[in-house]
Amino acid sequence: MKLKQQCTIPNILTLIRFLCIPVMAKYILAGDDFRVVAFVLYGGIWSTDLLDGYIARRFNQVTDLGKLMDPFVDKVMQFTASVTLYGIGKVPFWLPLFVASKEVLMMIGTAVVLRSRRQVVYAKWYGKLTTFTFVAGSGAVVLMDTPTAVRWAPWIFVPVLLLSVLSATQYALAGVRMLTDKSEPDGSAGRNGTDEDPSGDERD
Repeated sequence: MKLKQQCTIPNILTLIRFLCIPVMAKYILAGDDFRVVAFVLYGGIWSTDLLDGYIARRFNQVTDLGKLMDPFVDKVMQFTASVTLYGIGKVPFWLPLFVASKEVLMMIGTAVVLRSRRQVVYAKWYGKLTTFTFVAGSGAVVLMDTPTAVRWAPWIFVPVLLLSVLSATQYALAGVRMLTDKSEPDGSAGRNGTDEDPSGDERD
């Protein structure tokens, strides 16, 4: 990767997003008195995520670095939000544990397929829906005061659990199909995996 070619507006926005995550975490951990500030930062980070993806596709600024950075920052954001919300008692322990387990399993599965077939399983609609549901639910909990969050958070994340099981099952089936496919992967498949989003964003 040539550094000059990777210095695009979407990649700069992704980097800013990444640098804002610790600031968001600080205000979440600060408690209810700063929940509005934390919510604004949370919403701003995710809005920037949508913006950099749009710019990359609209102005043909998709880069190899962006394909790696964008999903990585998404995962860091999700895990940080779940851990900090648990840290102040707003969500149960199983939420950050679940998020971490899901990401580890996804990385292992992706690595196996990539090593064996030189292909990547990119996000489909159910993966994107799972991410959106988590984002919406986490944002709502960030904005709630602690007593309200304790009462409603377990129910808010039930759809996330169900959608994650659906997504994991579908990705596992897609991975098995790739691994059992005897045909040689062509150049385009080796780059893009399946007929997914040409931006290469892996949002799950």
